[in-house]
Amino acid sequence: MLVGWSYGGLVITDYLRRHGTADVAGLALVGAITEIGRGHPAAGRAGHAGALPAALSEDPDVAGPALGAFVTACRRPGTPSGCWRNPCGTRLRAAALFDRDVASADVLAAVDVPTLIVPAGRTPS
Repeated sequence: MLVGWSYGGLVITDYLRRHGTADVAGLALVGAITEIGRGHPAAGRAGHAGALPAALSEDPDVAGPALGAFVTACRRPGTPSGCWRNPCGTRLRAAALFDRDVASADVLAAVDVPTLIVPAGRTPS
């Protein structure tokens, strides 16, 4: 079973593009995007770049605090804050995640395993 939240939808479609569904029991896409780049309608609905403009800054003094605030907001209550620190001390370039140009309609059309799609802002009941 592959489960992807947010950008995880792109990770899943990357996997499926390379390996197919032979070893996959099912998929769950939770508020996930499967396309990114200009001209991809689904990517525009995701709004990741618009939601995190400061996090995409080339200036580490701007991007660092913005990414920290985003991750803190995503962290489950009770999770130690140190779990989100970069242990290597290197600066992560968030913009590289959004520099891609990927369409996945062909990959998704070939999915032949049970799939759950939960739109953003919804939780399964």
